[in-house]
Amino acid sequence: SDLSMTLAAPSSDTRWIFVDGEKGGGVGESITLLNPSSQPASVSVQIFTAQSGGPGFNNTQQYDVPEGAVLKIDINGLDSIPTGRHSIIVDSGTVGIVAEQVITRGGATTVTQGSRVTSRRWWVPTPLRTAANGALVVSNQTGTDGTVSVKALGPGGLIPLAGLQNIALKASDNFVGGTIDLDLSQADAVGLPLVIDSTVDVVVLRRLPRGGSLKGRTAALALPE
Repeated sequence: SDLSMTLAAPSSDTRWIFVDGEKGGGVGESITLLNPSSQPASVSVQIFTAQSGGPGFNNTQQYDVPEGAVLKIDINGLDSIPTGRHSIIVDSGTVGIVAEQVITRGGATTVTQGSRVTSRRWWVPTPLRTAANGALVVSNQTGTDGTVSVKALGPGGLIPLAGLQNIALKASDNFVGGTIDLDLSQADAVGLPLVIDSTVDVVVLRRLPRGGSLKGRTAALALPE
């Protein structure tokens, strides 16, 4: 049978960032919260959407997770959450938790661990096999507009990829925006490690087609420097 894998979390943390959420037809999404500590956790879940939500939508949700308990949150079941892509920040204050995203698109399920850090440089060490649209997701984690550039690492050093230099990356405004997709359609982007540089702190995630008979795409965080 075909399997999809993701790393387990080596420890708990108080902040987890997910940048590849989506509400749409045939898409299911949930966030699983594990509180392994000996004290209860008060957890906020902030959702940054591509467009404004309906009148009943609240961008910040609050949850209580008892010590030693697991809580599953149906993100797409939240009242009036808008259709389209979104990013999520999970914050548990002073109590360390573990958070994972489970998302199903077209019958294919991916489990993704959130990022604990932000950085201005991220690496994709495993080269792409083929050019792909929407291969990178870049999320601005500051309140400041910035730019992002993609380079390939060749024998002679870093090679700026045409069309992927100084791409505008606006900050979110009242929980709307702040995340963009980047197409890696250039031949230079195939077969070489990539580096993603930004003028502001970001989180970068790689989306790639599944192998074998698996449908859809899977996702993995790039590596921060």
